[in-house]
Amino acid sequence: MFDVWKIYKGQSVAVRILSPFVDYSIHSLPLNMTTNWLEPHILGLLATVTTLIAERICGQLKSDAMANVQVSAISKLTQIGQEIVGERIYSFSSAQNQFFLDGCIAGKRFFEALPSEQIRFAKSVFSRFSAIPDISLAEPPVSTSQIWNNSAHILAPLLLDVWIETVNGNLTCA
Repeated sequence: MFDVWKIYKGQSVAVRILSPFVDYSIHSLPLNMTTNWLEPHILGLLATVTTLIAERICGQLKSDAMANVQVSAISKLTQIGQEIVGERIYSFSSAQNQFFLDGCIAGKRFFEALPSEQIRFAKSVFSRFSAIPDISLAEPPVSTSQIWNNSAHILAPLLLDVWIETVNGNLTCA
């Protein structure tokens, strides 16, 4: 049961932090986003950032719990089924797909540029509105813009640069 709570917490905080960037890509590019989110480079970035955020928030998780965090967060962000996301991450990772591995490196760069204040704020928002787990997984009444407007917004351009280079730079018009 404790892992279920950690999975929910890690997924929720990762979605809160990453959704402004996903929204940016969706609204700035005229693309078929369903197929593009499944590109190995982009999945590598999303999986790595989600993993690093969840580890920072929840501590070490078992591999199956971390896989659940990754798949549920990426599915929620991209609106793509968890089975498809999980299968793609597994196949790219086990095949040592170079584009996926490059995305993982970009995800590490993105996480390192992420101000720790933003992670702490996203965690505090989660804690305030999720003292008791809500089985419906309803979103707390805090907008993602509140996360990015809190304190360390000076580094946001660096984050956006890494995001644009990695995600928007690897998306193709469908």
